[in-house]
Amino acid sequence: MCAATTPSGLLSAAATTVATTSTASATAPASVFEDPNEDRPPLQAILLGTRLPVSKKVRLEECVKVPKGSMSFHRLSLTSKARDDMITSMADKHPNYELIRMACEKYFPYMYGFVEAMEGNKGIRLNTPICFAWSSPLRDTKKTQVYSCYSYNFEIIMTIMSYGYTYLNTACSLCHTISNEAQFHEYAPRVAQQLKQAAGIFNYVATQEIPRWSAAPADRPCDVMPSMAEALSLVCLAGAQELTLLKGMWTKSSPSVLAKLSTDIFQKYADALLRIQAMPRYERDHLDDDWFHFIKGMQLYHKAITYMLLGKAAYDGGKMAFAVAYMNSSLATLKTLQIKPPFDDWPAAIGTLTHEITHLQARYTKENDIIHHERVVGEAQLEMPEGKCLVQPIPFAPPPPTYRTLDGV
Repeated sequence: MCAATTPSGLLSAAATTVATTSTASATAPASVFEDPNEDRPPLQAILLGTRLPVSKKVRLEECVKVPKGSMSFHRLSLTSKARDDMITSMADKHPNYELIRMACEKYFPYMYGFVEAMEGNKGIRLNTPICFAWSSPLRDTKKTQVYSCYSYNFEIIMTIMSYGYTYLNTACSLCHTISNEAQFHEYAPRVAQQLKQAAGIFNYVATQEIPRWSAAPADRPCDVMPSMAEALSLVCLAGAQELTLLKGMWTKSSPSVLAKLSTDIFQKYADALLRIQAMPRYERDHLDDDWFHFIKGMQLYHKAITYMLLGKAAYDGGKMAFAVAYMNSSLATLKTLQIKPPFDDWPAAIGTLTHEITHLQARYTKENDIIHHERVVGEAQLEMPEGKCLVQPIPFAPPPPTYRTLDGV
């Protein structure tokens, strides 16, 4: 399945997974009592990537007042060079995420060394103020808007966020390669690894770097707001958990177990949505609509899947009234998904799931009407299991600085 790029430049990925018996028949089965728990249509691993930010070059060796030819001048020149290589790799029309990550990793020790040296020596004088400029890939704008800031915190946060975006986008790219069971088992672990790496990076920014920025301006881009970094971390973990859910479907795990995994996914998307809604209104209004629609849509999508799985579990347990009720609630949840699709694969994913749930709802209802005659309960009487999370973020830790001082200044 090919990558789709939205007008805003966001990357999307929808990898077909689950069940080689993928196409549900539009006609009724020969017997209403055929196994209703067979994995009929494919579910999809749905991920949303993002553009990479752009930045402007800074000649640190010219901004800081140091003697030319000195060790300090050399250190600053190397720092500028490492930064230039990083932002140049990000600006490529066809970015190589592995090369960008290597460039980021090369710049990190210089970046932290520069910041420690500048903050540790109050006597350093500048030829010109040091201004760092970055665009926000999450902002809803047709034109690239660059934010300029004189804070070292801004530079650190945007650099690490960019590093996290490369892991997220790599996961999206890998997800496109999955179209059958063999490819799922080959690529899914790598996709999950990338997502857990991204989750750890975004979590580090939210809990460590952003709190250090005590004098952050109010009009800063959403990338450097803790709520957005937390939301991105949750979205990445939800994606990794989704792959765990799909693996369970491939291996025919019980619906009750799968429902706990699915519950955790939709709760993570719900928590991510709360983080975004907690952002200042002026910045939330400028967030790219695709991200808001994606997170809100995935919350409802997985809530519907959870209801479907609970319906299957109720059927297995002989609780027909609850089996029908869960399917009714699942279908009702999907019908509330009347939002702008964030990418081309979204309607197909919703349509596939709707087809499966409609099929099961009809089968359960007919069986209940013919044999069991149980009174179907309302949604208020349905219970959600406690979510079970099987994935954790991979912690991120910055490397030690290449240097800690600037001599002769």
